[in-house]
Amino acid sequence: MNMNRRQFLQSTAALAATIALGADKLPDLRPPVLILAKPEHSQLSSALSAAIKQGGNACIVDNPKDLDAAKKTLDSLANQPGVTPKRLGIVAIGRAGEFAAMLGGTDPRIWKIVFCSYAPAGDALDTLKVTEAPLLMIYGTKDPDVTAEKIAASRRALEDSGGINVDVLAIEGADHSFTSQESQKQLITETLRWMK
Repeated sequence: MNMNRRQFLQSTAALAATIALGADKLPDLRPPVLILAKPEHSQLSSALSAAIKQGGNACIVDNPKDLDAAKKTLDSLANQPGVTPKRLGIVAIGRAGEFAAMLGGTDPRIWKIVFCSYAPAGDALDTLKVTEAPLLMIYGTKDPDVTAEKIAASRRALEDSGGINVDVLAIEGADHSFTSQESQKQLITETLRWMK
């Protein structure tokens, strides 16, 4: 779906407002969250950030190119007033999950990690195996790239490696980018609920 900047901002604002209407049903926030996303997921990352900021702190790293940039943003988030430094969350969308896996496997401050449309494999999976942070993997049932089989294989490898707690959420009918407002709303609501 192609949309101009104005349509994008209107859509993001509408989604954040919709979620805000149900904010009283969500738990108080949660740890500060670092959101990692590639450009193709900017609408979803913006909507997620807006929802998180209603009850906490969030920083977005769009199109992360190196681990150092993500670490610096995480350090900045950890140093904000009122933040418990060992209680930081990461939400990674799509291929940005590689950076989340590297951070989660090397930074003991990471408290919880959410992967959206990403199933850790290869080096990312190996690095992540040492984390103590519980994981949530969210995928759409209409995603041709991140399938139920890939999610199950990642989950099994992580749980077998040392008992990492891995939860999985399949969003019925959602595609790789969660382009429908209903799928975005479900992803955001469940991410916020899980991050509490």
